[in-house]
Amino acid sequence: MKAKFFSKFLVGAIVWSLVFLSLGLYSAEKAYQADPEIVTKLGHVYGLTFVDDKGHHLFHSSAFEATQEDTTDSWTFPATQKQIHIQTVNADVSIKTISGTEVQIKAEGRLNKKLAPRLLQIESADQELHLRQPTDDATSDLHVQIGLPSVFQNSVTVKSVSGDIGLEQVQVTDLDLKTVSGDISLKQVQAKTLKTKTVSGSIFDKDSSIKELSGTTVSGNIEVGQLIAGDLDLHAISGNVTLQLAQAGDSQFNLRSVSGTVHNRHPNEDQGHHHIDIKTTNGNIEIR
Repeated sequence: MKAKFFSKFLVGAIVWSLVFLSLGLYSAEKAYQADPEIVTKLGHVYGLTFVDDKGHHLFHSSAFEATQEDTTDSWTFPATQKQIHIQTVNADVSIKTISGTEVQIKAEGRLNKKLAPRLLQIESADQELHLRQPTDDATSDLHVQIGLPSVFQNSVTVKSVSGDIGLEQVQVTDLDLKTVSGDISLKQVQAKTLKTKTVSGSIFDKDSSIKELSGTTVSGNIEVGQLIAGDLDLHAISGNVTLQLAQAGDSQFNLRSVSGTVHNRHPNEDQGHHHIDIKTTNGNIEIR
């Protein structure tokens, strides 16, 4: 009897808990719709800070944005750097070849100078450059431009969250490009190896020459035009792959699609020296 009563009590408690939780969530949603800055205001009143699992602040108030001002910063470094590492959040990064003999860096955006003196933190050691934003709160509307002299032909790594990456007329040895909620665009890029990965973004390439190319997209397409390449390894999840080869002779194709179509206008050489491996999940493959 007691066990039966306890079971009914437990079920009732769970049901009422779910009811009150639903009412609480509904009330919170209505309050946020009425005043989108309510979370920030509560934080100011009670001394609370709301961050995600990476320590990034989730809410900015209009008063906070008013503390930022338009800023332009620039730096120059010798072209003897062996590697350049760039890491950004909510910022676009563009890289291109320039005249001269130095690596030129320019950043434009809004900056809260009470939190950071400049738009970027740059460290130079052991012929490596490391570029990153000072804190998520210090900057907004940030655009980073990297100018590489033709004598620079080493490695570049870019990691971006909620920002696009663009390269034009760049000649380097190795490229490693990763974005979350952003696109990767390349035009007339020459590299020995190129590794690209996007989540909720697409990869676009035109008129490039890559010896070894690997690319992965999740919820994004891969579009490559007039590519001169050696070995390719492309994988799209919930996206299409469109590839236009400038020369496809002596190539061995391995094309697979789950829930998609495959079209290839080039002959498959079983003993080809170049390996082109493309796989899609819920997407089409077209090779022209």
